Amino acid sequence: MPVTWFDKAGIERVNKLHSTDVDLEKFRSYTKIYLTGDQSHDKNELIRLPSLLDKLLAKDDTKNGISVFLASKTRYQELVTTLDIGYRYQALSVIPYYNKIFIFKFAHDSRSLIAASGKGLLFDDLIFITYRETFLEKVKRTFDDIIPLWPILIPFGGMVYFGKRRRNSGVMAPV
Repeated sequence: MPVTWFDKAGIERVNKLHSTDVDLEKFRSYTKIYLTGDQSHDKNELIRLPSLLDKLLAKDDTKNGISVFLASKTRYQELVTTLDIGYRYQALSVIPYYNKIFIFKFAHDSRSLIAASGKGLLFDDLIFITYRETFLEKVKRTFDDIIPLWPILIPFGGMVYFGKRRRNSGVMAPV
């Protein structure tokens, strides 16, 4: 599963598209978990994380969430374990943002939608696009846009052909 790491610039790009500004830290009320780099402390916090996530799901809580803070000495193993635990709960959303990982449940109202494609993440009234088009997809899209114009291209091609033919024959066009 692709993981998209968000930063302030990405959030600012989203804010330009919407009338209300997004602040992930104020988006929900979060229970905080701190991973400090101390192995015994981090192990206990990671044991506590699934029970907190189970409570979110059991209460169908869409107003609260969990934020996991990663200190500078947090080991890579704890980061991967946190992401793994979060992604095991498919009904929850996992959003890495700087040195934090936000985990919460989407609301099930008319504005909420989850795009499961890896091409983007859409939730509540926000959208984050992480997908980049490949060169071949750009070429295909360009040709898909040009093909409906073929009736115009035939007379244009004829004008170019006959203009070049006349020019090469030495006959000047009337002024």
